[in-house]
Amino acid sequence: MKKMFYRLYFLALFFYSTLGFSQENLLYRSIKDAKTLEIDFQVVSSVFSQTLVDKTILHHFEDSKEIDFLQYENTGLKDLKKFISLELPLRTGKIQLELLEVPDSFYNYEVVNSDGKKLPANRDIKHYRGIVKDDPNSLVAISFMEDEVMGLIATEEGNFNLALDKKSGNHIFYNDKNLKKKAEFQCETHGHGATNYDTEVLSKSSKTALRSEDECVRLYFETEQDIFLARGNVASVESFVTAVFNQVATLYQNENIETTLSEIFVWTTPDPYTANQPEDLLNEFQGHRTIFNGDLAQLLTFRGGNLAGWAAGFNGLCNTDVSDRLSVSMIPNNFEIFPVFSESVFVVAHEFGHLFGSRHTHACVWNGNNTAIDGCSGCMENPDPNLGGCQNCPNPGIPSGGGTIMSYCVFQNVGVNFNLGFGLQPGNVIRNSVANADCLCECVSATISGPDFLCSTSSYSLQNPPTGSTISWSVSPTHLFSGATSGSGATANLSPASSAASGQAILTFEVTTTCGVISVDKRIWVGNATVNDITFSNSVDEFQHWCSSDDGNTFSINSLLDPDNTQWEARLLNWPSLTVAYTSPSVYTGAGPHQWFYVPPFPTQNNGYYVFQVRNINACSPSNWIPGFEVEYVDCTIFGGDPFRVYPNPTTDYVTVSKVSNQKLGEEIQRDQTSFEVSLFDVVGQEIISRAAATDEATLDLSKLKKGRYYIHIYYKEAIIRKQIKVE
Repeated sequence: MKKMFYRLYFLALFFYSTLGFSQENLLYRSIKDAKTLEIDFQVVSSVFSQTLVDKTILHHFEDSKEIDFLQYENTGLKDLKKFISLELPLRTGKIQLELLEVPDSFYNYEVVNSDGKKLPANRDIKHYRGIVKDDPNSLVAISFMEDEVMGLIATEEGNFNLALDKKSGNHIFYNDKNLKKKAEFQCETHGHGATNYDTEVLSKSSKTALRSEDECVRLYFETEQDIFLARGNVASVESFVTAVFNQVATLYQNENIETTLSEIFVWTTPDPYTANQPEDLLNEFQGHRTIFNGDLAQLLTFRGGNLAGWAAGFNGLCNTDVSDRLSVSMIPNNFEIFPVFSESVFVVAHEFGHLFGSRHTHACVWNGNNTAIDGCSGCMENPDPNLGGCQNCPNPGIPSGGGTIMSYCVFQNVGVNFNLGFGLQPGNVIRNSVANADCLCECVSATISGPDFLCSTSSYSLQNPPTGSTISWSVSPTHLFSGATSGSGATANLSPASSAASGQAILTFEVTTTCGVISVDKRIWVGNATVNDITFSNSVDEFQHWCSSDDGNTFSINSLLDPDNTQWEARLLNWPSLTVAYTSPSVYTGAGPHQWFYVPPFPTQNNGYYVFQVRNINACSPSNWIPGFEVEYVDCTIFGGDPFRVYPNPTTDYVTVSKVSNQKLGEEIQRDQTSFEVSLFDVVGQEIISRAAATDEATLDLSKLKKGRYYIHIYYKEAIIRKQIKVE
């Protein structure tokens, strides 16, 4: 009777705890705290815009109307603040994502190639975490790269993917429940570390009831060569892995578990792994990876065709046997068709969940009475994982609101909802494992204080280093500095080599703890601004005629190294008083050494030849003026006014360029049968439509172009007349 009463009491306690637990969103609390401190969230509304539907992928979805196609504009990426309100323009209306940038400690990892090369973390990739505005049950994790965004938005409706469709070049936004093909998932574990769960641990009602103060779990990732070959280069592999980690870390952070990325090991050469089954692959991984930089490790591969994973057991944390701290995830390379990002995040988080100590939710080990949480698998898993097979504990059925991360509900129509996290009991098991792990190290949240520009002797200090750590520092390249270029301690006093010293440098503090060495970097600019050369894009023809009323031009600057902290000035040598400053030029990074930015029109005083010059300015001193190119500015009134009309503008499909037959513009236009030519350029000066000849008018088909700004060049009577148009 006492046993029956205890079980009923536990189940009642569990029921009421779950009601409160489901509303405990720690990310929502972080956003709320930021607003309480009256922190302004930067409104970002121009990063995404609606674009044309890619009909070639619609057959993969149950409802093609529930998919959004978005164009990504990265020109404002460098200006994103730490707190942003990101707008997504969807068919059904706009949604706002309230996001916090990850701390600097996110970038304490290093990238190591199989050829031995080591690379620092790419800080140009911006990672954010947060919620959907006014939705306390939502989770958002999003990563911005130069030409790609990877994000997950989890709400009660499901997991929404935001990812690049490589075929169209646009991004797609959709709910993974809308996919016709449901995920096939295979997961097993070795039975190492299986224990009976403590009912007191399972019944904890809050995510903050079990915690390990200021301790982080360091996660190591290794990628097979197939991921390197599929992504194309190491930088792209880093982007993929860090974006996956950002999503996974967000899920764990909302469980009150802090994780950090310690290392990404990339096989750029043939790897030693050949197995096609996850258990065999784990065995190979255990045989090869006998030491690694981290607390838990996972091997990633695109081989296998379906989602699959295998973990070494349930006691990975602090296990003295390295092989018991390993797992593998086999992820389908669906990024070449259309990206299902949530599947990758699910299997990675799931396999780490086993190493943290959690069993599957369909195992007969929960609720204080050895029953299951859900029945998504159909087979109730044996309490002893070494025995395998199904158990006779009751099947609780399929949860209508979706499953949690340690479930097999990915098989079912309800799916796995990331906003549910790991669920109360598996989450408590994981939190308890972390709280009782005695090998974990303090989270390193150290940052470097000091000026971004080293104009004269200045001090740089490492803030918030871990207690008891040993600290050293160094700078590179050393030729930019005089005096010490390395030393010990949390303070570095640096001086430029001379008044002529100029260039970018990296200051690195190395923090040594019992867990190993962690590097904290800061990019600084030493001395005056520099620019080696100025070139111009093929939207500009040197020594040709321009109308002085042109809308502006696109130029390419060589050695634009630090656009975030510099500005540019341009002038016409003939009229030096007409200097124009550009504090925030639009920067377009492409292949090769050049970066592009748009220069507005110059106010010319008279017709004639002008020499265009540019110089770079920073907090220390400007560079020398660099001669650019010579252009003849012509007053368009020699034609009796502007002789051409461009319409409609803005446009969605076609644009027409026609001569203006207005008597007020002079009889010359009426009589003139001189032909003209028309071409179209994008904002970085690439010719999109080659020159087309016409006598009276020309029509250009723009229906296949992305939304944005373009430039029409009209070649007429030895002059170039430029018109800016907008495609919507």
